[in-house]
Amino acid sequence: MKISAVVFDMDGTLVETNIKFASIRKELNIPYESSILEYIEENLTGKDKTYAYSIVHKYEEMACQNAKEIRDINLFIEALSNKKIPTGILTRNSKVITDKTLSMFKWTFDLVLTRDCAKAKPDPDGLEIFSRKFNIPLNEILYIGDYDFDIETAKNAGSIAALITNEKNQYLKDSADIIIENYMDLYNDYIK
Repeated sequence: MKISAVVFDMDGTLVETNIKFASIRKELNIPYESSILEYIEENLTGKDKTYAYSIVHKYEEMACQNAKEIRDINLFIEALSNKKIPTGILTRNSKVITDKTLSMFKWTFDLVLTRDCAKAKPDPDGLEIFSRKFNIPLNEILYIGDYDFDIETAKNAGSIAALITNEKNQYLKDSADIIIENYMDLYNDYIK
């Protein structure tokens, strides 16, 4: 498996933010089994839609203020940079929140895509944009995430799906191409 670029999800992958999704659903009366962004897009219009996104933004902003980097991510990003491997972010967060979160850290990425500039995951649009921008085939892009949408996005694009594990996502291990317990193990096993 050839890895020519690495794209990260943000929450739970680069940083721990702990967005209160259950609170968003409760405040907006969104059924538990529904995806928040898709529910808003498919069921709300006008002022209701604007209001719903303002609630999402409120919770993303609260979470962003407590963002903490994932263990070994600094070393991993630095190692990728030293190898001249392009990096990016593909997140369902807004551009405003993504920029605010990233301003808290000293990372640089070649391209950052949010829900404001690409179709929301699990649509493969974001990874397709990376492929064109980096001039790298989709099957050589490693997409790292911690949630169903991340694995689905990579699979939908024909990219390499990597799961950074936590106590809540063990059920996804069988669907990922690469399981990450530690970023530097990923580097040593697949990139170095």
